Amino acid sequence: MYFWIPWGVDLIVALLLLVFLVIGLSDGSVSSDNSGLWLLMFLVVAGVLGGSFALRAGAHETLATILAAMLALPSILVGLGFLAMAVLPGRWN
Repeated sequence: MYFWIPWGVDLIVALLLLVFLVIGLSDGSVSSDNSGLWLLMFLVVAGVLGGSFALRAGAHETLATILAAMLALPSILVGLGFLAMAVLPGRWN
């Protein structure tokens, strides 16, 4: 049970990364100059998703949850920061 929550957050992060890649490819902001960075981001996210799922399949649920949480917790905090900037009044510059 505790594994699927951070893993689901990681899956949402991977889907958002894919959406931003597609948008970047369509408007030309993703080019050969920064394709290595995009590849690195995808490898890290895929490694966390696949590695945590493989650890869980190998009966290492605690390690799998820790690995999934290493990407999920910072992502949640960044998402809460963006939500605070969108909802709370004030200047955020």
